Parts: sequence; structure tokens; C-alpha cells
Amino acid sequence: MNFTKVLVTVFLIVSILANVEATNNEAVGDDGISCKAKCILACALSRTPHCLDDCLKQCQLPVSPEVLKCNFACSTERCSKFREDSELMGSCLKECSTRYCN
Repeated sequence: MNFTKVLVTVFLIVSILANVEATNNEAVGDDGISCKAKCILACALSRTPHCLDDCLKQCQLPVSPEVLKCNFACSTERCSKFREDSELMGSCLKECSTRYCN
């Protein structure tokens, strides 16, 4: 898997989680990034053992499995065709979380 595909995949996962968190009314920072998205990004870069578990314990409102599954399915089915265009991908992911998985 080349670097671009890995980067797009990470972006997709983080976007899904950020949209899920916004849908579930989790506190979102002033920068518009949810707690879980920040944890995923920070821990992916840090390589500290148990980083993600420890960080996620500090986040509020767990994501329901149903909402997470819905957002994943929606993004896979509807948004994968936009993987080369981050603006269209973002719009599609937002539509998944607000229109289909609310």
C-alpha cells in the first residue's frame, strides 16, 4: 500500500470519528476536532504503549456501536469514490453523519 492510500485511509477514519463525535454531542475543542480524533492522531504519532486507551478514557460520551457501524458503512459505500478529492470526501462524510446516521 503506498503512502497516499495510507494517508487517505487515516484521513477517512479520523473524519468518520470526528463526524460521529459531533453527531453524538461530544465536546469538540475550539479547533473543531473531537477528543477521540485528537487521541487517534496523537497516539498514532507517539507510539507510546497504551496511549490510545489512556487518552480515550478522558473523552466523554462513548460512540454507540450502531452509529459507528452506520458511519463506517456509509463512508465505505458512498464516499470511497471521492478518495482523491478531500473536499468532496469531507462533504460526503458529513452527509453520512448528519443525514443517514443521526
